[in-house]
Amino acid sequence: MDNFEFEPEFNEEGGIEIQDQEHLDNLKDRLARANYEAIVKHGIDKDKTRDPDMIRHIIEETMFYFEEIEEYEKCADLKEQIQFFK
Repeated sequence: MDNFEFEPEFNEEGGIEIQDQEHLDNLKDRLARANYEAIVKHGIDKDKTRDPDMIRHIIEETMFYFEEIEEYEKCADLKEQIQFFK
């Protein structure tokens, strides 16, 4: 079995530098699409959610991502779900 070492590089401000922006963008896209599919397929039961503010934040972030990449139909679907949290 391979032993993978993770040694982050820190910039002068103390933050971690991202060496592979394309990899990070791919992960962000996959996460947003997985969130979207789960929300659309299963919906969200606000009454059974332990932390509605966190769920609302996740929906907003996912919606903002799709707005950035101009997939507006997904934004509309997510906006419908976010109305349940107001």
